[in-house]
Amino acid sequence: MIRTFLAFKQFHAKYPNTLLFILAQAQDVGGDLVQMAEGCGLTWDKDWACPQPGTYGASQGYSIEVVNKFYNASDLVVSTTLGEGWGLSVTEGMSTMKPVLFPKNTSLVEIIGENEERGWFIKSGADDDHIIRLGPGDNNQLRPLVDVYDMASKMEYIYTHPEEVRTKVERAYSEVWTWNDVCKEWISLFDQAWKKVQVMR
Repeated sequence: MIRTFLAFKQFHAKYPNTLLFILAQAQDVGGDLVQMAEGCGLTWDKDWACPQPGTYGASQGYSIEVVNKFYNASDLVVSTTLGEGWGLSVTEGMSTMKPVLFPKNTSLVEIIGENEERGWFIKSGADDDHIIRLGPGDNNQLRPLVDVYDMASKMEYIYTHPEEVRTKVERAYSEVWTWNDVCKEWISLFDQAWKKVQVMR
């Protein structure tokens, strides 16, 4: 989250009438969001916000209607994720016709498109300064960190190029997979795997 705050701080300095909303609990897995934001010089409820403590968390989410309102009130959906299996937030952003800005890693390359057909990528893992290892709980894998300056630059580009945004948003919306499509893909893959198991037996 710290990289999201740092990138937004750069963007917000040029466009002060903007607000960062983070759909996560204030005490998140990555740390205390309020302390992180204060460390970056961002003020709660003025420059940024997240759900009030006690109203949102792993065992207490929001209804689909409320989440839909968050997305529909947004101008851009961003993430600094270290990796996605299936990108729920990127898909939700596309489904609500919002531009998406995500790291170029894991499944996001397929979802957004190798050539950014359905959104924009943030440079990540470009050098040794942009790599992290989370430890044994993550199988000691190397994970790519986003480039804060590239993220801020892309945020500004998206903000200042509404025609290109409209084109990509419409393409993403028309091509986004629904959960039914995803289930059909998985069923097909399981069927193929089962047939291979039977042949091997």
